[in-house]
Amino acid sequence: MGKKITKADLISVLVEKGMGNEQGLRRRTLAELQAMVDGDTGCGGCDNGEHCGVCECCAASATYAARGNYNTVWVPVALLLAESHGIEARTEKVSVMLVNVHLAGDEAESLVALLNDTEVSATAALRAWQKTLDRKGQTDMEKYNQNRSFLAGYGAAVAQRLSGSKKLPVIAFARDMERALRADALKAGAAAARKSEAAA
Repeated sequence: MGKKITKADLISVLVEKGMGNEQGLRRRTLAELQAMVDGDTGCGGCDNGEHCGVCECCAASATYAARGNYNTVWVPVALLLAESHGIEARTEKVSVMLVNVHLAGDEAESLVALLNDTEVSATAALRAWQKTLDRKGQTDMEKYNQNRSFLAGYGAAVAQRLSGSKKLPVIAFARDMERALRADALKAGAAAARKSEAAA
């Protein structure tokens, strides 16, 4: 008698094919997972890791627009939060200053609202923090990386709270994180997020 196929087996296959993340797939029934593996998804491209954008399994329920110089921070924050919520996410780079994160799932709209609120509160906290700094002699890039590190710390603290993780997640906002990351700014951003949450 052959080995009985389990949900874990099917999820492993689907994740490997790029047809979803593990947390989101766990919510599906064994029959639904089997149908996806068999190719009965009604989708023109999901079985090879692409997104048709039309069918139920990959059509966006909501879209988060990451705009401006700091979308390099907010896109990875959005993807991290989507993963922790079991929401399918894909990015669309419209321009350097605009990246859309298309979200598909029951909580997609509420996640967009959360991301927008987080971005607004983090930006306000950043401006307040900047007033405490002496930035004489710093280059524009040094200031930019300091700002991005602060925002990344803020976003990471929000993600940590929502996931219940003991460890602050890493928000990879630059190709060379070792050069770009400013640890003091990261800590300040995380502290600002926790302070904001405590005051809410």
